[in-house]
Amino acid sequence: MIYHVHFGGGIEHVDDKGPRPRDLASGGTVQAVAYDTPIVGWRGQHVNALRLWSARSPDPLKLDVFNTGDYLGASAEEARAEAICKFLYPNDESSAGRELRLRQEYFFVSPRCRIW
Repeated sequence: MIYHVHFGGGIEHVDDKGPRPRDLASGGTVQAVAYDTPIVGWRGQHVNALRLWSARSPDPLKLDVFNTGDYLGASAEEARAEAICKFLYPNDESSAGRELRLRQEYFFVSPRCRIW
């Protein structure tokens, strides 16, 4: 099961649709991949599903950037998406750590990722 989680973005004004039309522009998308792991209950009578999440980029390799010779930049979006689930409890003394923690919190409580 794959859900798309949208980060950031803003509102763009479009001129051709009336007095005050708006369009939502996404700032970035991460794919949330659900993995259900069966957990056997006490005495093996019941099996419950433990849902774990993994984050990945919708476009893991930007081929146009790769062809210009920027090999690290071509996979930077994939590394940024994977960092959401790879590094737990980042140090939030720096702005990068605070941003990663906020992205993690939003990723795990996103309306598109709710399991109930």
